[in-house]
Amino acid sequence: MFIICGIDTSFDDTSISILNKNKVLSNIIKTYDFKKYKGVIPYLIKKKHYNNIIKIFYKAIHKANINVFQIDLISVTYGPGLLGSLWVGIDFANTLSIIINKPIYRINHIHAHILTFFIKNSYNFITKIKFPFISLMISGGNTYLSIVYNYFKLKVYGKNIDNSIGDIYDKIANLLNFSYPGGKKIDKYSFRGKMNINMKIPHVKKFNFSFSGIYTKFKNLIILNKYNRNDICLSFQNIIFKILFNKVYKLYILKKINNICITGGVSSNKFIKKKFKKKSLIYKWNFYYLNNYIKDNGAMIANVGYIKYINNITYNKNIYPISKLLLNNYNL
Repeated sequence: MFIICGIDTSFDDTSISILNKNKVLSNIIKTYDFKKYKGVIPYLIKKKHYNNIIKIFYKAIHKANINVFQIDLISVTYGPGLLGSLWVGIDFANTLSIIINKPIYRINHIHAHILTFFIKNSYNFITKIKFPFISLMISGGNTYLSIVYNYFKLKVYGKNIDNSIGDIYDKIANLLNFSYPGGKKIDKYSFRGKMNINMKIPHVKKFNFSFSGIYTKFKNLIILNKYNRNDICLSFQNIIFKILFNKVYKLYILKKINNICITGGVSSNKFIKKKFKKKSLIYKWNFYYLNNYIKDNGAMIANVGYIKYINNITYNKNIYPISKLLLNNYNL
């Protein structure tokens, strides 16, 4: 056995997971209700993390059927995320490290999403994912298009230059009077839509993503009150998929890499997955998507800690949070 404790408090979930190597023994996630605020309030979410992290930790070790001194390694998210929230996880990890005298790895949250495919029983394919692969990481706070060459070497080709994809989903959902978070409602209602509202894809240089113009266009459509929300949701999902697909396809043509992976919370979107599956059949892609550990979770943090350990990466000391941490080879 080699036991890793993964801690993630980057945004609005408190999550602690226990892994034995790359096998998940427990993955406890505490989600908080911010519906009445129509979004997350940073100082309130920090307080929620602080009040619950010890309870979550004990639930995780109890479900994993271990005691605290059996933990061999600690992994904790150090960014990107909300600064106050990140500090709660880091402070807890440092305290735990001192008590049990075990080392810590700092983990890039985006890197962890990308490598989630290396957790046992996490994705759709029976065969093991192979390097290199094209990674489309779509989450609440970030959108990244990269080529991943190995565990610790990747090249970012594109990212969001304004709003993230998850942020746009939340804003459109709010305009449609869906409760927060409303992405699942948009996904659900899009399958009921009958008429697609044609719209031009915004021109953005190279592989970057821009969603702010899409928000403005749909905001105006909703204000006009000319279309029902089923058709609004269908049309919104279609334009979002087209933007994502066009960038992935462009990179595929350039690099001839046919292993395509989507990760991050927004990758749970059924409409987007269905569309990508169809395109994958046409272009003969190996299309990988997650069945488990899709939203923010401690398991993906522990997983990267284990990968670092077996690759003899130096442990970290004096860990501090970086709210706007970027994805690059220096920050993994």
